[in-house]
Amino acid sequence: MSQKLFSEVDPIDELVQIASKLETETALIYDAVNMFSEILNKMTILEPPDTLDCQQATNGWPLGYTLVNLLKTSSYRGLTGLIEFNNEGHRSTFDLQVYEIKEGGIINIAAYNSSKAELKVTRVEDYSYPNVTGDMRNQTFTVIISLTEPYGMLKETPENLEGNQMYEGFAIDLIHELSLLEGFNYTFIVQLDGSNGNKVDNHWTGMIGAVIDGNAIEAYGPSSETTELISEAARRILAEDFKWDKQRCPSLQELCLRALAKHFKKTPLLKQLPCQNRIFLLDILSLQLPLELTIPVIHEERYWERRYTKVFKYTLRRKPEGWTWKGLYLERHCQQLMEQAQPQYNDEEAMDEILTLCSPYVSRLFIEQLQSWKPPLTMKKEDIPEVWPIDHINLLPVFKKLNKIQELDIIFGVKNAGEDFRFEMFKLSLQDGQRLGKAVQELPKIQSLRIHRSSLEFEHCQALVQGLVNSKWSSLVELDLSHCLIGNPGALCVAFLLQKFPGLKILNLTNNGIGKIGTEGLGFALLQNPGLQDLNLRLNPLGIDGTMGILSALVRISWPQRLSMAACMFDEDTALKVAQMIKLNDALERLDVSANYFGEAVGEALVDAVESNSTIQWLDVRETDISPQQKEQVEECLLRNREEALKRKQAEMEGNNQEQEAETFTFEYEQ
Repeated sequence: MSQKLFSEVDPIDELVQIASKLETETALIYDAVNMFSEILNKMTILEPPDTLDCQQATNGWPLGYTLVNLLKTSSYRGLTGLIEFNNEGHRSTFDLQVYEIKEGGIINIAAYNSSKAELKVTRVEDYSYPNVTGDMRNQTFTVIISLTEPYGMLKETPENLEGNQMYEGFAIDLIHELSLLEGFNYTFIVQLDGSNGNKVDNHWTGMIGAVIDGNAIEAYGPSSETTELISEAARRILAEDFKWDKQRCPSLQELCLRALAKHFKKTPLLKQLPCQNRIFLLDILSLQLPLELTIPVIHEERYWERRYTKVFKYTLRRKPEGWTWKGLYLERHCQQLMEQAQPQYNDEEAMDEILTLCSPYVSRLFIEQLQSWKPPLTMKKEDIPEVWPIDHINLLPVFKKLNKIQELDIIFGVKNAGEDFRFEMFKLSLQDGQRLGKAVQELPKIQSLRIHRSSLEFEHCQALVQGLVNSKWSSLVELDLSHCLIGNPGALCVAFLLQKFPGLKILNLTNNGIGKIGTEGLGFALLQNPGLQDLNLRLNPLGIDGTMGILSALVRISWPQRLSMAACMFDEDTALKVAQMIKLNDALERLDVSANYFGEAVGEALVDAVESNSTIQWLDVRETDISPQQKEQVEECLLRNREEALKRKQAEMEGNNQEQEAETFTFEYEQ
């Protein structure tokens, strides 16, 4: 490296020619050293540090954090452009150019701008194949089948099945297995006449015709580059363009179907049509039809997929088992109703009809915000109270209608407050808690209840637990009250619930300000509930007193299997108690104690505990200040335990298979 490159007097403009000959890593190092030097010069008080050893140092440089903060808040323009950092210390403002080597040389194909988080692709493909990709993952296909034994058949069951669940057979199983391998989704459409297809008057009928009408137009249509060619202007016949000759006379059948689509609101004819005509009608049917009409009449997934894609674009959450496009759409629609309902107008009381229609299809409800009270437009200025109520909509009449919900997720707050922001938007009233406690009693099938990232305090938690305990059902499997404010009194309420619900398997109390009293109550409840499998207490200020409430229970019971106590303010004594618990416990398979202080002294005890424990398979010890050698020893023991667990599971499966074969042989012999 020449001395001129690192000279202090050379401005950046004079280094452009030199920088173009540098490797990226060298230019980055140059900018880093210069920026570091500039920040050091800006510091008015600079006490030189004593001799430091990065490997053995015990006392850091007092001004180290000041230097880091100055680096994060400063900017510098160097060889690699403008340099700025975010709060995590990562470079936040930069541009990337993407190049591709082709026969004609190196060409720029894309540019990324970090400030806009935008990737602009400039490459022009030689050919265009719309919707044709090598990766089928997360794509949705329509599969046309005929009811022909044994390839495709209707299931013979008294249950009212919908969507893909209605069919079985060799072809059905084949498509299902392919979807698992390739990661795509699919929807079955039945060809009622069972015809593969024939070409009649230049038009294909049957399954082939349905496929061509559905997607072949896009696959074989002309590309945008082709239509821009100079020679295209002189062409009179565009055989490959399906939109050419719009003035052609449509068939009588098409005219009738378009008339049905236009007047579908008055005359909803669908089931009476043949399958091919029904598919065409569903493709042209308006997506603005009222749900009061479409829910009881239209069950075909083809229409609901179009409507969902038009309104919501993407599926943002995992799809449940046995999902349908109709169910997904109605769940999102109910979510919109809840999130937009205004409590000052009691909007929830006007939803009875639509909620009754949606009820059979809504098994999950995710509410990401609830509107707070605002003065009605008709209220006079002198009638507006000085302190606005903080009540939200009453969920009791809603859940009375949507009583088939199995998974409920609620966040009390507002996402897009804008200029109307008030802290009261994120608070709950006591009446909200009481209404919620009564509302959950109307959900006999609920399995997962999540009320998180909300200002849920002890009084609200008490009302919720009271409602759950007084309910006539005990189907609850998961309870998530993470990132709330229930504290020790709320933890005692949850502990009481834990004793009353033996089927509760997952309990998440992350970041709730729980301490000694709360964990002692939870520890006692653990002794009474052998069904609990997962307990999450991370981000609670447990300390040694709070931690002992849980550890004293864990050394006496053979559950749960998963426990998280990350960032719970451990000291060396607390960490030592955790190591002793691991040595005595024979149930935990996953344990998270990251972001707690252990130190190398306790690290030895931890290694000894894991070596003697044959059950634990995953142990998160990040940011615990144990040595790298101790981490390696812990990981070796965990790997040993996972391999042993896999062998035991395989042995159990082989034993079960042998028992089934023996039972089958005995039954056949008796016959």
